[in-house]
Amino acid sequence: LCLKSSLCALGNLVCSLLVLDPKKRPTASEALKHPWLRNSASPFPLKPKSVIYDSLKEFSSFSELKKVVIDMIAFSMSTKDLEDSTLWFRVIDKDNSGSISLQEFRQALKGKGINEDMISNVFEKIDQDHNGTITFSEFLAATLDKTKYLEDCRLTAVFKKLDTDHDGKISLSDLTDALGEWYSVSEIEKMIHDVQSKS
Repeated sequence: LCLKSSLCALGNLVCSLLVLDPKKRPTASEALKHPWLRNSASPFPLKPKSVIYDSLKEFSSFSELKKVVIDMIAFSMSTKDLEDSTLWFRVIDKDNSGSISLQEFRQALKGKGINEDMISNVFEKIDQDHNGTITFSEFLAATLDKTKYLEDCRLTAVFKKLDTDHDGKISLSDLTDALGEWYSVSEIEKMIHDVQSKS
């Protein structure tokens, strides 16, 4: 009976999202309030905003190289695996610009008892390309479920991509070959230094 009720609620949500007229179709914010997404007994309950923030905060503390690795894993994942993060991105991106501004980030966390300086600090560390916004790919990487990026097969696949000379280890030249289009040599050297200093 509980499963039947959950499926009915899901069907109701899906039907409402398929309405062609955008004026009659619920917005992302309204969809988030639907009972099926709010019900912890649902097969795929949506993570609360506090959990999303905790993921963002944890990601912001990672070394740059670890962020790059997680970003590569997120890029290789299916749309289904990223549904939760995608929906939250759409909710926070109020102006539908395809990126989250600091103002939007602050607004999303308003009333959560989080210090303004902490919000700004987390924002800056997630903004990997330092363009003043959190892009869709940055947000996906930052909110990726740990169980997804800690899978051996995914980590192995990324290691092989970064080990460009296939000698079983990742060197400065490997990272320069793999990431040189997005990062300067000095930035890559810093990545390696940060990892070595923490080990």
